[in-house]
Amino acid sequence: MKNWLTLKPAALPAKKASSELATKADFDRKVAEFRRASGKVESCRIDFVCAKTAEPFSPSYSSEGA
Repeated sequence: MKNWLTLKPAALPAKKASSELATKADFDRKVAEFRRASGKVESCRIDFVCAKTAEPFSPSYSSEGA
């Protein structure tokens, strides 16, 4: 009996690396333009709990723009 769970190489979609890179570059350019126009600083806080001491801590990450 044939194994029905195997993937066929022809069934996998082909990746378009060049268009992905162009789309990412376009997105990065638009985000940089928005940052320059708004002048706002991006920031992010993530809350964690220490696995050893069970004390909470939250590092703050910020980016001043491109």
